[in-house]
Amino acid sequence: MNRLDQLTKTLEGVISNITEVYKPEIYSTDINTLNKPMADIPAGHVLNTNWDNLCNSLKLLTNFNIEMAKEVKTLLEACPHGVGEVLITSSNTNPETRWPKTKWKRITEGFIHPVIDGEPLFKTLNQTGGNYEINLLLKHLPEHGHDVGGFTDARWGFSPSIQQSGEQFKSGKGGTLWKLKTDKVGEGKPFSIVPKYITKYIWERVS
Repeated sequence: MNRLDQLTKTLEGVISNITEVYKPEIYSTDINTLNKPMADIPAGHVLNTNWDNLCNSLKLLTNFNIEMAKEVKTLLEACPHGVGEVLITSSNTNPETRWPKTKWKRITEGFIHPVIDGEPLFKTLNQTGGNYEINLLLKHLPEHGHDVGGFTDARWGFSPSIQQSGEQFKSGKGGTLWKLKTDKVGEGKPFSIVPKYITKYIWERVS
């Protein structure tokens, strides 16, 4: 039972208690049709006087009941969210269904980030930006180096084969300049930068 039903039931109970005081069948207990008592009761009789007071009380309570029902209905239909406010919900139903006099749009892109004064990326209201994934470029790598080593040995000589075995070398100068390369690694594919998240429906009131 909602608040309106509870209020209505309470008011009907009050009216019922008042009419219970005048139980005799010559009086009507219909709160919608307030009939006068039967004609055989003298006009100046105390019952007639009290009945008039009762009728007036019932009318006031009935009118109060009607007006209160209108006020409660208005309050229930009034939207607590102002224009520009955001509603985060698990329901995909447009809030206009609940608050017919309002207009809403659903936010379907990106994350919501707070406005941060002085921060270039986030200082402007309704600013959009960012990506779900990026490619790592050379400028993104930390400064580092790769050591590659090597040498050449410049020697010459001969190996005599007569009289005795042996090997003779004479020193000399010379060498070769080598330009070395390492094997390539990586595929250059973009990678996700999306943080851990939970999805909800987000609506913004526009009018």
